[in-house]
Amino acid sequence: MRKAKQWIATAVCAASLVAAPGAHAGLFDGLFGGSKAGNASQPDQRTVWNIHDFSSIELVAREAGAPDNRHPAVLSTRTLQQFLESVRIPGAKGALELVTGSEAEQLAEPLSEALASATPGQDVLLVSSERRVRNSIEPPMAVTARIFVNAEGLQLVVRDARFNFYDNWRGTGVTPTFRYGSRNSPGSAQLQSVLATSHRADWLSCPRTAGMTSAIAPTLVKAAAPAPAAAPAPVQRNAAFYDAQELRLQKLKSLREKDLITDQEYQQKRQEILKDM
Repeated sequence: MRKAKQWIATAVCAASLVAAPGAHAGLFDGLFGGSKAGNASQPDQRTVWNIHDFSSIELVAREAGAPDNRHPAVLSTRTLQQFLESVRIPGAKGALELVTGSEAEQLAEPLSEALASATPGQDVLLVSSERRVRNSIEPPMAVTARIFVNAEGLQLVVRDARFNFYDNWRGTGVTPTFRYGSRNSPGSAQLQSVLATSHRADWLSCPRTAGMTSAIAPTLVKAAAPAPAAAPAPVQRNAAFYDAQELRLQKLKSLREKDLITDQEYQQKRQEILKDM
């Protein structure tokens, strides 16, 4: 009878492990799919947003010693996408985009959800991996960053702007260790953006705007309605006009060939010039 009871207990335990695969699912949550549950008091709180292999957004405990963040913060996906697209890395051959346009579009929605879910005691970590050299067989490279909202606005601190993790991972099979930006330790990244100010070379601060509000301390800024614009004077479309448009197109092409603007920016501006003609 005693042996029968022991057999029944063992069978029940084994069945519970088979019925609960989630007990082991969290190991690769930050890289390959799934989501991690929150603490016991918040079992349904989402903390990981997976985009694709080696690209994810995660809520983590705020850096030790840092003041409370202004979280949760409500930022539109459009605001976040525009900000990410505006960030550039200065270089000898001209500024490079931190992330591609399609990459910014992929990141914007989960980043918006993460900031809206974050608590004052949490930061957002971002890793995004893409092939960043156009028309090349170069391996995917990663951008890693820490993101949070404080009284000054949206903060982006980048640790690695071009991290080549892929070759080592393919050669060893060891999951890469990503390091993120820090308030306390400056990284080597150099950042620029027309939408933000430089708090530090690796740290951009995007001011609070009408597209950025905090659920804790709302500071919505409403812009005054612009005065009606006067009707533009008719354009004289003569030979001089068309010569000027040709020069504009040539200059635009030169900027694209030097990688000073993206393909998307080039095509958009080119269409505007052609429309004027």
